[in-house]
Amino acid sequence: MKILYVNRTPIWKPNGAERSSLNIARQIANKNHEVECLFCVRDPNYTNQLKSSPIKVHTIYCDGDDIFSGNSKMRTWIENNGEKYDVIHSLNSAAHVAATEAKISSNSPLKIGTVRDYLWLCRGGGMCQFKQGCIEGDGSHIKQATCTKKMSNSKYPIPAFLAKTFKWKKQEGRIFSAITDLDYIVSVSDFISDTLVTNGANQKNITTIYNSVNENAYNSNPQTNSSTSLLFVGSFTPQKGIQELIQAIPLTSSNPELKLVGDGYLFKKTKKMVNDLGLKKDVTFTGRIAHKEVRKEYANASVVIYPSLWPEPFGRITIEAMASSTPLIAGSNGAIPEVVREWDGGLLVNPAKPDRLAKAIDHVVRNITAFRQGAKGFPEKYSVTHAANAHEELYNRVV
Repeated sequence: MKILYVNRTPIWKPNGAERSSLNIARQIANKNHEVECLFCVRDPNYTNQLKSSPIKVHTIYCDGDDIFSGNSKMRTWIENNGEKYDVIHSLNSAAHVAATEAKISSNSPLKIGTVRDYLWLCRGGGMCQFKQGCIEGDGSHIKQATCTKKMSNSKYPIPAFLAKTFKWKKQEGRIFSAITDLDYIVSVSDFISDTLVTNGANQKNITTIYNSVNENAYNSNPQTNSSTSLLFVGSFTPQKGIQELIQAIPLTSSNPELKLVGDGYLFKKTKKMVNDLGLKKDVTFTGRIAHKEVRKEYANASVVIYPSLWPEPFGRITIEAMASSTPLIAGSNGAIPEVVREWDGGLLVNPAKPDRLAKAIDHVVRNITAFRQGAKGFPEKYSVTHAANAHEELYNRVV
């Protein structure tokens, strides 16, 4: 079978979604399928990091940061080359639009898309839930936290983008139209599947295939020393709960050490908060580091803490902690409860309250032996092998 994966950015980028996509593409290629990828690149002198792979790469030069930058070029490329593929699998919102809007004259391939975010519903950066409104991705405040659509059986209202401009509303509609025009939809969680159905997608065309990791790349022998080391991995943005985590540390009785891996526009503000609270000796900042180094940090940590405030579409940090057999404290929002419900090494908490987060930290530290025991064993459904098999089964069933 000949499969084209389409993504706006190269799938060797360090983000979690791209890592998941790259793992699947490699596994499918190793199953003797002919796999090719189409990306936009902003650097005309980019380095193809898949040269040693059986995956063939096609690139289009695109400038600009808008999600639709280069969309017309991708669409044209698909129109000119699409008929030679059995499956065109789009991996993000811009790719869904390019794939479904492309007019292929004959031998039209099956169009499948993976939905892993909310750009079709409301602008993704502005989905933290606060009584006073919502924090947008650039730190600005959203006073009117309302949206015409609801999430997953109307349980979670999604705040609107700060300025509900005609342009963005048009883009939302364009993305959702593209998603519903796909022949089949792969969702990264039942939570996202439910949200799609709630907003009008055809449930019969949706298959949940969870994000995955190559568990063999992680050290699954957790550390057993007596130190109390917490690890945060992620973006320094309000929706990830970084500020609530810092506020919780002085409220703990277990005196944990905290290592923060990542960056973002709240990086300097978080450093100032640490200094103001007198936590400089207890908190370490690494900045953004290579993912192989992140894997080492997972193995060395006593507890991974993922205090996400917004309704996570999946929450990849959860399964990376699982692959490392490291206990996890995570926010009880979005798909996170779904992801960790069959694993005994995690504790869910409402991270919006620093005192509750502090109590959760102390509870896990006091019972660390039991949590380490519960963290042993990686759920097979999050393995890259399982995900690749599920994709192959879907392709074989629908082509």
